[in-house]
Amino acid sequence: MKNLKKIIVVFFLFFMTIPALSEARHNASVVFFKPTTDGGRYITLYQTENLRKFQYNVGLMNDYAYRPLEYVNNNGNRLRGIVDNVILTNIFGAVGFTDWFEAGINLPISWWEAFYTLNSGATAVPKENRGVQLGDLRLETKFSLPKIKNFPLGFAIIPFMYFPTGDSAHLIGNDMWSPGVKLAIAGTIKDRVWLVANIGYRNYERTAYDSNYSHAVLDDTLELGGGVHVKITKSWAAIGEVYSEGVLSGFFENNLQNPTEVA
Repeated sequence: MKNLKKIIVVFFLFFMTIPALSEARHNASVVFFKPTTDGGRYITLYQTENLRKFQYNVGLMNDYAYRPLEYVNNNGNRLRGIVDNVILTNIFGAVGFTDWFEAGINLPISWWEAFYTLNSGATAVPKENRGVQLGDLRLETKFSLPKIKNFPLGFAIIPFMYFPTGDSAHLIGNDMWSPGVKLAIAGTIKDRVWLVANIGYRNYERTAYDSNYSHAVLDDTLELGGGVHVKITKSWAAIGEVYSEGVLSGFFENNLQNPTEVA
């Protein structure tokens, strides 16, 4: 146990010193795919059940994003790319400490990124093929709330923190400490269909990441998601998810900036 504690301390000290050794700056990030760490029924959405005491989950997920960030005109037509392609692997793990509390971590790693210069009014700029880059480390916990007798829904609270370990100069990290919290609400239909909704808030330091566009602002965000898990056989299930994160000040206004993921 003592060795485990030493490893955890060294692990966090290492990742926390990375930003101090670089010339990073606050920026937007193209890492939109954020898998949960506990291996539940969903991919990016949190269920309300926890890992049991001493139960654990480890894994990785690969992600490819096509044109996750680009310059567009007021009609949404493309002018040029900022990041046209990025291949990522998310490495994650979680452990249950009690039947109602768990903790997990996730670290995204970018293997290849097609990057173009940000903050340039030019319509044609050279492409950079970027190699291995770290993303922002996420630490999260989950607390399952006591079930209400004869009430069909379950609830869980998920506090989280992002650490500035990523390459923000190339939009693989934000270069800021970014805390937040989510609420998970879930229900089931005859132990065959599971439904879930997530609503969350994430705090960012307000950042204008492109001086050419007044709406290119990163600030506190509202996160919304919903999903369904349908059991087909003992070994097979169908999963559908939708997830969106948008700046609170213009969540329902600026759809050119607010990303949505569908799985």
